[in-house]
Amino acid sequence: MNARTNIGDALERAGDDNPPLLLDGATGTELERRGVEMVDGLWDALATSSRPDVLREIHADYLRSGSQVVIANTFSTSRYVLAEAGHADQFESLNRNAVRLAVEARDEVRPFAWVAGSISTLNFGVEPSSLQAARQDYRDQAEIMAGASADLIILEMMRDVELTDAAVDAVRAVGLPCWVGYSVEQDAEGRLVSQERGISLREMLESLDFALVQAVGVMHSLVEPTGPALEEVAVVWPGPRFAYAHSGGWTMPHWHFDGIIAPNDYARVAATWVTDGVQAVGGCCGLGPEHIRALAGEIL
Repeated sequence: MNARTNIGDALERAGDDNPPLLLDGATGTELERRGVEMVDGLWDALATSSRPDVLREIHADYLRSGSQVVIANTFSTSRYVLAEAGHADQFESLNRNAVRLAVEARDEVRPFAWVAGSISTLNFGVEPSSLQAARQDYRDQAEIMAGASADLIILEMMRDVELTDAAVDAVRAVGLPCWVGYSVEQDAEGRLVSQERGISLREMLESLDFALVQAVGVMHSLVEPTGPALEEVAVVWPGPRFAYAHSGGWTMPHWHFDGIIAPNDYARVAATWVTDGVQAVGGCCGLGPEHIRALAGEIL
């Protein structure tokens, strides 16, 4: 690829005899690794305004490592999450500038790459006041990202049905491609269920309006259940799949970096997902540019 094309066309070409798309790694944990302050109740949200230089450089580092898609720092910038922490007045600026910084890094380092906005529905135990309010919040967030030149929006850490549907509707309403990423774990019986919510992955998948979605994947999940979850996705969803697992643990507002999977080990595991037909792979919390470089060497 020597020019930025439609992300849907790129997904269609990925897999089989063509290499998959390479996503980036974690943004929040990489900010923390580089000394940026994490904020209780918001994690990395304010870093967009407090340390834009570091955030832009993280995006650039991923692009230099081979990433073809970088995700803006908007995971924890939903209006109701910001409002709970007393920063609702920064909703527009944080979402707009997060995408802008990713676009700037992309244009400088790898102009044919894509920039994804990120919307998450359930952050840090804070939920919207109503489904109607959530729909408006997600629509506003998606419009800001579209206006800032995001190429697509990835829904991260989807763990329920109604809010996922609301977020999907918001993205499609602004005309951007929508990727849906579920966060799962295995319960005591070994079933694949949403983190903290305990809703079965199959139930969530079967509720999804596939006509509104471009890709479905598994993200912010430990490496071990990611493979089985991707297999479950393939049973229900016939289209492109993506994956980016995490490694380590979390205690608000800090990530625990002990026991992070080694880059080459992660690359070897991710390569098995590609062999099984996954079209896009990257890394989530705890996994940095060195993991993406190892992935690039393994799968591209």
